[in-house]
Order: sequence, then C-alpha cells, then structure tokens
Amino acid sequence: MNNALKEGLMEKMKISEVREAPMDMKEPEMPSRRNVESLQHGLSEKQEEEAVRVHNDIRKAVSPGASNMKKMRYNKELAAASQVWADSCLEGHSLREAAGENIFASTGDVINVTQAIYSWDDEKWDYDYETNTCKEGKVCGHYTQAVWAQSDQVGCGSTNKCTDKWRTRIVCQYIAVGNVQGIKPYMTGAPCSDCKTCGYSCDNGMCIKSDVYSESCCQYNTFSDPKYHVQHGGL
Repeated sequence: MNNALKEGLMEKMKISEVREAPMDMKEPEMPSRRNVESLQHGLSEKQEEEAVRVHNDIRKAVSPGASNMKKMRYNKELAAASQVWADSCLEGHSLREAAGENIFASTGDVINVTQAIYSWDDEKWDYDYETNTCKEGKVCGHYTQAVWAQSDQVGCGSTNKCTDKWRTRIVCQYIAVGNVQGIKPYMTGAPCSDCKTCGYSCDNGMCIKSDVYSESCCQYNTFSDPKYHVQHGGL
C-alpha cells in the first residue's frame, strides 16, 4: 500500500456518523517493551476536566455565534459506556442510540483528549451553517455533534491497548443526541438570548439551568423556531 493511500486511511479514521473505509487490516502489532509502561485505560480526573473545558471552549467560539449554546458538564455514565466501546477496539461506531458519539483513533500511544476534540473542531472549515451541509467529499459530523447546543453532557473513554494499527482510541458520547436530520446544531444570535426564557441563566455566554428551568418550554423554543431548521440541504 503506497504512502498516500495510508495517509488517506488514517484521515478516514476520524470516524464520522457515516461509517468510513475499513481499517488497514495488517498483522496485529503488539506493544513494544518501550511502550508497556505507558499503556492506559480510561481517562484521569484531569483529562475528564480537560474534555469538558475544551468542549466548552469550542462551543463558545462557534461562528456564527450561538444564542442557545448550553454549557457542558461531565457524565460518568456516558464515560463508562464510552470506555466499553473504546476497550472493544472495534471499527466504527457503537450501536448505542441513546447518545451521540465521536471517535478519534491514532497509531501512536499518547492519549491526548485536547488533540482529539480539536481534530473534531477542525471540521468546521468544511461545514456551512447556512445550508447545514459539509463540503463535497468532506466529513463534518464530529464538529456538529461537539457544538450541538442541546448536548449539555459528555463522557469520554480511551485506551491505547488495541493491538491493531489504530492502537489508541478516544470515544466521547453525548446527551442529548446531536446531528438530528433537518436541524441545525444551534440557533444564532446574542449569547444566551434564546435560552433565558426557558429557565436558564447565562454563564460566560453559555446557558445553564436555573431554579425555574422548564423542559417543555425549552423543547418548544428550540424545535419550533423557524431559524433553527434547515431551509435546504442537510448533513
């Protein structure tokens, strides 16, 4: 296999909501003695905090700006489910329908949560908010899930113990589920301007639940507002 094709397959392993090309099925590669001490299962508390911080950083920085972007918090149950899938070392997405999911895979040993999330954020250059579409031949579903306004909980798992080429996997799952067909990832406008009426308050440009939070109000405002829906095209 030539180098160009190998590089193409590595890029494909930033797995999208549509299953991509299969992994290069080479003879399984066992960790060298040099790497044995660096093997890791799961995320440390510091890495969990990092996952939340970086997600919120990219969510605050969306362009055009968001009026209903919820602030993310960590969910241990999502983390446990993500860990199960990371440990499976299987190709593609899990079949869990109750949560959204992003996956990052690499041939190295280092588990870098920031790198994984920013790799998903880089897909914004291939996403057009007005048409809610990706550029032809490009993937942008990781980005839209990461900045999905209603996804306010995230949990991640990781491993660098896989014995195939893609040794390291980082999996993050989200609720609410993002990438709903026909819906844009967020509403545009002044920060928090479309969530205060639902019983949310504003925290540094992001929406957080207050004591008078109303689930029915928030669902109504989110999905009935015409500017939240796609006028043409879709992911």
